[in-house]
Amino acid sequence: MSQPRTGGCLCGAIRYETVGDPVFTLRCHCRDCQRQSGAAHVPAARMPSAGFRILQGTPRQYVTQADSGNEIVRVFCGDCGTPLYVQVATRPDLVGLRVCTLDDPSWFPA
Repeated sequence: MSQPRTGGCLCGAIRYETVGDPVFTLRCHCRDCQRQSGAAHVPAARMPSAGFRILQGTPRQYVTQADSGNEIVRVFCGDCGTPLYVQVATRPDLVGLRVCTLDDPSWFPA
């Protein structure tokens, strides 16, 4: 098992920790991620939800239907708006972590 990875939002109100290796990584190009991030793609890592926990703060949620038709919960800081992670209803075992919110995202493949 890997060492804990920590991260959080821009303003520091939300802090989290994830333990475990990524199940897989991706760059999501869906229109919802593009709109939420303002970028062409979002670097993301699907992490085991059993090893994920919020250390500080209470993030807000926006629930919508993904392009796939599945319900998706987009979690973000209610103060600064930083997108933190997503959870898809069909995969409660995974947290779709926004890699850019990690304190050290250097392990993510360029």
